[in-house]
Formats: sequence, C-alpha cells, structure tokens
Amino acid sequence: MAGAPQTGQPVPQPGSSAPGYGYPPAQPGAVPFPQQHGAPGVPGPAATPPPRQGGPGYGQFPTFAQPGQPQGRYGPSTFRASDIDEPDWSALAEQNEAEQRRRRKRMFAIGGGSAAVLVVGGIVAASLYLTDGSARVEADPSASPSVSSSASDKASPSAGQSTKRAAKPEDILGRGSTDKAPLTVETLFPSATITVQGRSYTRSAVDFSGACGDVTTNGLGPLLRDQLCRGLYRATYTSDKSVVTIGVAVFDDKVQASKLDGAFKGNVQPLVKDQTPKFCSDAGACAITHDSLGRYLHTTITGSKDGSPVSGTDKDAKQAGADVTSSLRATLLARGAEAAKKAG
Repeated sequence: MAGAPQTGQPVPQPGSSAPGYGYPPAQPGAVPFPQQHGAPGVPGPAATPPPRQGGPGYGQFPTFAQPGQPQGRYGPSTFRASDIDEPDWSALAEQNEAEQRRRRKRMFAIGGGSAAVLVVGGIVAASLYLTDGSARVEADPSASPSVSSSASDKASPSAGQSTKRAAKPEDILGRGSTDKAPLTVETLFPSATITVQGRSYTRSAVDFSGACGDVTTNGLGPLLRDQLCRGLYRATYTSDKSVVTIGVAVFDDKVQASKLDGAFKGNVQPLVKDQTPKFCSDAGACAITHDSLGRYLHTTITGSKDGSPVSGTDKDAKQAGADVTSSLRATLLARGAEAAKKAG
C-alpha cells in the first residue's frame, strides 16, 4: 500500500527532524547510543571499528565540568564539591611560627639554668680554697657543685705520699723475714757500759750458743727446743752491788716467743768469765725475770756481787735486772725502727 510504512521500519514521530526511533537529533560532540545489530533494517557491524583517537567515541568517559572550572578527566570537580573552602594557609603559618618561638624560649630557659648551677659551683669551690688559707686557684666551671676541690685534694694522696701503712718496729721484730739486720752479741749488747737514771753497769762477758738448751737449767732447755730456738745470746753486767746475766733466745716469729714466755720455767746459767765474780751458784738464791719482744725472749738472773743470797724482792737485785732489761729492749726497738725506716 502506497504511503504505508514498511514492515520493520520505525515510524517517525511528529516534530522529529531525523529518522530513527523518535529520539531527538544528536548534539554535536555527544556520544551516540549504540544500535542493536541484527535488528530489522539495521546494517551489520563494520568490518573494522574506527580507532579511539581523542574526541568523543567508544570507550570515552563523559565529563561533567562545572562552570568556570577546568575540563579534564580527573579535574578538581571530579571528587570534591565546589562549596568546600580552601585552608587558611596564612593562619597556619602564623601558628607554626608561634610554636617555634615557644620552643626557643624553653630551650633558652633550660640552658640558662644549667649555666647558673655551674657558675654557683665554681664560686663555692673558689671560696673553699680561700677559707682554707691555701693558694688561690681559679674555679673550674665544669666541676660538679656537689664536690669541692679542697675535699678532692684531701681525699687523694699527693704524688710523693705513700698510701702504704708505715711498719712499726714491733712488727719488724716479729718475723725473721723482716728482721734481717745482722744478729750477734755485738749488735745485741753494743755498749761496754750502760747507764740508767744514774746507775751504771759494766759489761764483763758475752757469748753465744747455737744449742739453746746447753746453757740453761731447771727445765728451760726443753721449752726452748720445743719452740725451735735458733740461738741463745748471753751477756753479764756488774754494778757496785749486783751481777746480772741476761740471756736472749731468738725464734722465727713472735708466736713462738710469746708461747714460751707464757709457759716459762727454769733459768739461764750465769755467765762467768775473766774477772767476773762467781754468783748465783744456787739459782734459788737469785732474782729471775723474763719477758718477750717480737721474736725475742729475754730472761735475767741477778745475784749479789759479794756472793750473798738474794731474793726476788731484793731491791738492788730487782733494780739491776730491770735496768739491764730496759737497755736490751731499747737496743731491739732501735733495730726495728732502723729496719722500718729502710723499708719506707
């Protein structure tokens, strides 16, 4: 029928300016809707699709730019609304500057406090030097304020000062390893005459026995041997009324001498030579003393010059024994002091 539309063709709508399905004509630059291939009256797909080179076409994303904003696929308006305000960069800069000023002030305050503490410590150290009467020394600002220079000087010994305790004469005499000076009758009894508080005594005889028990009586010999006596030195002194023999037994250390002194018994035999008068033939009629000093045990036997018996309470006999003993002890202490001096 003439004028009737053909089967399968779209019918144009009133007011339409383009053939098709009644849609308005495409705008310039708009992406056309794809047509369904295979529909009646629609040609098949082209053999080679057009390349995607710029401009609108397949595979392109539409943009919805706002007025006055730049175009682009990922412009500022793509992810953010236009009504969000920008940060106030000027206010942030002022806030950062204020924070920097506060930090500088805090660091300055800490540094100033430390410097003040050091200065005070230096002043205190200097004042201590002045009050001690010592030479004035400039204060060291780096010194700790809790420790003064004078206290430090007192705590540490000087270069020439020894921290080793000085040995006492008794300590030197207490061991053979330290008491190394020559030991003879001459060193033990060096003076031919001794005087004690105006009382004089003349040395009349000396001798030495390596076998300590040979010149003893009444049980003293076995005690000397038990403690390993190294030798027995004797000397006899006379005064106008008395005669005294002093015996000195020598040991390795003071322990042996002290032990024998505590268990002492018997006596040394009187030493009679040359012009020495005989005395104390009966030891029971003589005065006997004993004591120890270091590794030395000393004992005396004192009788009357005229041979008469004396007792332990006899004034002249007791005084003569004490005077000779004090002279010997003075000689021993001088020996120890000399050895201590050499030892430093």
